[in-house]
Amino acid sequence: MSFPLTTSRDDSFRSRDSSDQRRWAAEAGLDLYGLRVGIRSNRADILTQMLLRLPTGWKHAGSRPFDRSYSLWADGADYPAMLYRGSRLVLQNVSCEEALARLEYDVELFVVENNPARVFVHAGVVGWHGRAIVIPGRSYSGKSTLVAALCRAGTTYYSDEYAVLDAEGRVYPYPRPLRLRPTSDGRSPLVTEQNLRHGEDPLPLALVVLTRYQSGACLQPQTVSPGEALLALLANTMSARRRPELVLTSLQRALTGGRVVAGPRGEAGETAEQLLRLAGD
Repeated sequence: MSFPLTTSRDDSFRSRDSSDQRRWAAEAGLDLYGLRVGIRSNRADILTQMLLRLPTGWKHAGSRPFDRSYSLWADGADYPAMLYRGSRLVLQNVSCEEALARLEYDVELFVVENNPARVFVHAGVVGWHGRAIVIPGRSYSGKSTLVAALCRAGTTYYSDEYAVLDAEGRVYPYPRPLRLRPTSDGRSPLVTEQNLRHGEDPLPLALVVLTRYQSGACLQPQTVSPGEALLALLANTMSARRRPELVLTSLQRALTGGRVVAGPRGEAGETAEQLLRLAGD
């Protein structure tokens, strides 16, 4: 498995560093949401694992210049591995699994912070009757649990991590696997990849929900002003400082057609039914 690779800016497979002395057997050039990333490894099976860790939706980029490149050397799952970003050694003497996890984190962060045409907002997203319900929030805010409950209630799954917006404010899917933690009693989540309905088309915004789980609470949604709504979304937007004009345009246009509510919520199942009624209204 080999694809042509070329040099580019500061990150290149041809840069003269210690990794150049190794034998790289498998390579690929990829397009990730408009950014070009090169990856390579000393083993084809490890390159396959690298591809599985990349954001879903990548395409082969061919022999085009790269915005960033990665090299992973490992003799197997249980042997020390080394991960390079361009000519920089990022990790060494770690397991292959740890190197792959760092690759996944690093590539995703690069894509969401540097995308030239999309705005990435930390949020869960579902589709409902041709419009999007967006639940902003960072990790451990409970958004994935609420997304799962909404999917059980009949919505289409768009993401549990990022709402991806274009300059017109339309919301696109970021179709990574739905990641749910086990319940407090150790049971597995009730939603699996097999019974998710994935959305594919960009959607206008119906509802933004600013909420966190609070034991014993019942969602009493309070309407949020446009200014407060914009600030709340900006606080969860990855590239707000790098591309302020694109970010503000995208968020303002998205909010033009949607409603924003806020308030603590209780159990996800009950909240999901409330939100679908609000989105319908």
